[in-house]
Amino acid sequence: MNPKKLERNIIKYNLYKIFTKRVFLPLISIYLIDVGHVSLLQLGILASVAAITNIVMEVPTGYLADYWGHKKSIVFGSFLTTISVIPYIFYPSFVGGLIASIGFFAGYAFTSGTLQAFIHETLLALKREGEYSKIMGRAQSYGLMGNVILISLIPLSYQLDNRLPFILGFFCLLASFLIALSLNNPPERLSLEVEKKNVIKELGGILKKTSWVRMLIVFLIFGIVSAGFDQSSLFREVAFRSINIPVQYFGFILALGSLLAAITGAYIHKLDRLSTNVFLLLPGKPRL
Repeated sequence: MNPKKLERNIIKYNLYKIFTKRVFLPLISIYLIDVGHVSLLQLGILASVAAITNIVMEVPTGYLADYWGHKKSIVFGSFLTTISVIPYIFYPSFVGGLIASIGFFAGYAFTSGTLQAFIHETLLALKREGEYSKIMGRAQSYGLMGNVILISLIPLSYQLDNRLPFILGFFCLLASFLIALSLNNPPERLSLEVEKKNVIKELGGILKKTSWVRMLIVFLIFGIVSAGFDQSSLFREVAFRSINIPVQYFGFILALGSLLAAITGAYIHKLDRLSTNVFLLLPGKPRL
């Protein structure tokens, strides 16, 4: 393949990272409460279902990504995240929020990890695999910087029409879907050859070698940590409102965190100089 076409994947990945985030994220809980009359208990159920969907979909989506090919998985996942906004626009309710949450996190599972593997294969084809950390860190930084702008401005439209942030968010996710469609496939199987196996049989083999009790404990701990880390944002804005912070400021507050992450992402490749021990804050010496 023409190297110039593969080079465009890196630029497209930077753009994808800008538009793939839910720019209406600071407004989901407030919108569902104001318009859909969703209770705090129901918000908790939405957070739990989203976390469960994310965990349950990780294994099958990883298998399907290897079976279909990385680009097809990225395109399908981007399509799911795009259409997941539709229930917020036309059916703002507990059921609508449930459908939207399942759709988004199912789609996210298809792209999470797969997109990074796709870029790694692109860099292998370009013989630039040594730049992986730098390119990924910069892309994360560009994405977060773009998100700082979008997530600051789009929530302001909530005062004009409470559906408008979600309509604008739909078009942002649609842009990420179109970018995914335009990605150029690198030569197949440049990295590790993946054998197409029966995923049910493989999982069964793992379970035979592992104690059910241990597996249950691991899944419960991982599920609780994941839910607490990823889904607590649904209640963050409720807390903001309870202390009388205006809705139009929610985006600016979240943008501050994205700005800090963007600055970190731009220089995260510098951590490659550290040994594993130092990176994990264990005794050791940095690599020179």
